Amino acid sequence: MELSVLCLLTLALAFVPQLSATAVPIPRPGCPPYKYLSPQELSVRLCLKECSTDRDCKDNKICCFDGCSNVCVPRSTGPKPGSCPVPGFGICVNHCYNDHQCAGNLKCCSNGCGKTCVAPVKEVPIPRPGCPPYKYLSPQELSVRLCLKECSTDRDCKDNKICCFDGCSNVCVPRSTGPKPGSCPVPGFGICVNHCYNDHQCDGNLKCCSNGCGKTCVAPVKEVKVGCCPAPFQPQHCHRDDKCKQDNDCDDGEKCCFDGCENTCRKPLEKKKGVCPEPIPHLTTSPDECSADNQCEGGLKCCYSGAAMQCTCPKGAK
Repeated sequence: MELSVLCLLTLALAFVPQLSATAVPIPRPGCPPYKYLSPQELSVRLCLKECSTDRDCKDNKICCFDGCSNVCVPRSTGPKPGSCPVPGFGICVNHCYNDHQCAGNLKCCSNGCGKTCVAPVKEVPIPRPGCPPYKYLSPQELSVRLCLKECSTDRDCKDNKICCFDGCSNVCVPRSTGPKPGSCPVPGFGICVNHCYNDHQCDGNLKCCSNGCGKTCVAPVKEVKVGCCPAPFQPQHCHRDDKCKQDNDCDDGEKCCFDGCENTCRKPLEKKKGVCPEPIPHLTTSPDECSADNQCEGGLKCCYSGAAMQCTCPKGAK
């Protein structure tokens, strides 16, 4: 009886290491990172120890732990050539942990949450000075786009254009002159997709702005420069031909002002003269039309009327 109990205890102890969490070794230099196997995966996998040291391996292979047992594998030589595509949206499951767990030339890349084996994208050049940043094209977009090489150097381009990579091939484009005039509106809440990467990928005067997560083409907000416009004069003859529509259309240090005949760029007054009149009590309130003097035309000041902030003729104005 005592012998039978002793045998049962011996068998039970033999199974304890398999049921408990197994301590796994730190990957050796030259060994690829191993994939963690859950207890469920280990329970259905036969973990056969193939080697104890590198001497047990052939064909210049080395002895490495693969998450289950020691096996002979080719020495890891670092990441495979190529770049991972820009992550999109994918399931949060890791199908791989490094390039060498993927077949052929496939790379282990993020899908936006987990990792999976995918074909690498073609190495693309860094934008040259003067070239606009190019838009990344996914393998799906490249498969339906005809990438014709238009130039090799700037000499192949006409009309003062330069040779730039556009995400697909080399094409002749106008030299990038920096951001378009105007300011982006305050970001709100939008989808996390980039429809543009710089202003020059947007039509007309639209700018590439953040929507709170991704980027999209939107109309710039009207920017009011500091300072006040000089008082308009009374012209004898006027053939209106506006030189500007808003302050953004003028050079630094100038504002778009009405001179009595047309809108033109003028240097602003340093400070508006006069003081606000006494507010008149109102029974109701109105929306504010200004928050500072420089948002009011001419010599008008932003004053509290008793109901709202409004552009008002100040005391002492001539």
